[in-house]
Order: sequence, then structure tokens, then C-alpha cells
Amino acid sequence: MKRATAKTLHDFDIERTDFSPLADWGGEALVRPDVAVVFHPGPLRARFVDTGALYRIGEWRIIFVTAGTARSVVNMQEYSLATGDVMVQPPDNIIEPLAFSPDFDVVGVAFKEQVDGLASMYLHPAASDWALCLRMARLLYELASHEPLRRAAVAHLLRALVATLQSLDAPAPTAETAGGTRAETLFHRFRRLATQHADRERTVGFYADRLCITPHYLSAVVKAASGQSVMHWVNRAAVLHAKLLLHTRRDLSVADVAYAMAFPTPSVFCKFFRRATGLTPLAYRRSAQLV
Repeated sequence: MKRATAKTLHDFDIERTDFSPLADWGGEALVRPDVAVVFHPGPLRARFVDTGALYRIGEWRIIFVTAGTARSVVNMQEYSLATGDVMVQPPDNIIEPLAFSPDFDVVGVAFKEQVDGLASMYLHPAASDWALCLRMARLLYELASHEPLRRAAVAHLLRALVATLQSLDAPAPTAETAGGTRAETLFHRFRRLATQHADRERTVGFYADRLCITPHYLSAVVKAASGQSVMHWVNRAAVLHAKLLLHTRRDLSVADVAYAMAFPTPSVFCKFFRRATGLTPLAYRRSAQLV
């Protein structure tokens, strides 16, 4: 087997990405320091993201797939997207595009506004909900284009769009499931927190505090919902963070990765990683270069 060239990690964000092709394109695109809205940039897609590269997202992204299909790896997990899908991605996610159909096109929203409780989502809304969200994106574009910028209004509309998407992501409670809804919600909130913080926070107490519940109750909820312990999910998320760093940050030594993830020593990190994956961090990094 031959060795592949290590892939470069590109920062894809409002501040550092060159969006001048959008101005030359003449389509509907608005890029401000805190928010960007782009309608149907399909012909320019390869100017910003293409297969064979890795991208680190700099701010929140909402992508409405308006035509075609795509496949990508997000934080080491593969996803497929098709017309009518909506993808919400948080800052610092690592995305590796795998394939785009020739007609792939989107409506995209990027923003830096902090929204409590927001996490990754993959949705396929009903037609009426899809149309509503696109109308909100259109209104956001028009509102953010106004001079002077009405920042408060833009922030409120962003939150309204996010809240609408979150409502589509949440299962509606029924008489049969209402008793378990709070526990299921806590479990999903815990999973999202673990994804965000397991690179440095790996105690039951940290997640219980963030959820405003006791460690004992969190343990009981997670066990009932998944059949696994809190630390199973925390360690799983931590391993994912470690793999991302080992795969994308070739400038960091294994010791650097260990300290970046708040392990007390590289030895402790190596034991943790090998116990979870069956490989040492260095062996994993070497295997990730093979094709």
C-alpha cells in the first residue's frame, strides 16, 4: 500500500476565507464580520470546499440542500445529504467532503452569535417547515443587508431560525412517551456536551454541573437511556477528539496532543488511547496516512 500525502487542514470561516469570488459572481451573497448568507452558490462550490481536503469550520453553519446530493465525513463520521436536507454544524467541526453531485447546491447561513443549547443537527423537514425556514433565511439576508446594520434584530431572527430548527429536531411528546421525555432530553443534552468538552473535561461531575443535576441522577439517566455509563460516552468523545488532532495536526507531537487534551502525562494519554482503540497514538497516526 502506498502512503498518501498528509491532508492540509484549511480554516473555513468568515474572517479568514477569501469570499471575493462571490462579489465577482453577482449572485445573492452577503458576508459581514458576524453573519453570512449565500443563496445557490453551486457554480462556485469548488472555489471554497472541494473533495480531497479537510476544513475546520470557524462559526455556526446552517446548510439547506436545495439540489443534488453530497457525502462528507464530519468529525470522523460519514454523512450523506440530499435535496431537502438541513445540516447544522458548530464551530471547530472538521469536515472532509467526499463527493458532490454535479447539480449540488445550497442556501447557506454562517453566524457567530452564541445560542444556548445549539448542537449539530441533520434534518429532513416537511415541505411546509422547509419553506418556512427558507423564508426566514431570506428575511435574514434582507435584514442583515440593511445599512446601518440592525444587530439586535439580526440576532433575534437568527435565534428564531435556530429555535425553529431545534423544534423540528425534537420529538413531540405523546401520552405514551411523556414520562421519559425529560430523561431522553437530558441524555441528548449530555451527549452534545460530551462532544463539545470531552477534549478537556472527563469527569461525571463536570457534566452533571452543566446540566444542573446530581452525578448520581446523570449516571442513572444515561444508563437507562443507552445501557452505557457516563464515562463510556465521555471517553468515546475524547477518543474522537484525539483522532482528529492526530490526523489533522501533523505539526503536533503525541506529547503535544496529550497536553492539549489535559492529560497529566503523555504516558497516561497513550494508555487511554490504546485501551480504547487497540493502537498507540503513533500507530494510529501512521495508519491514517495509508491508502
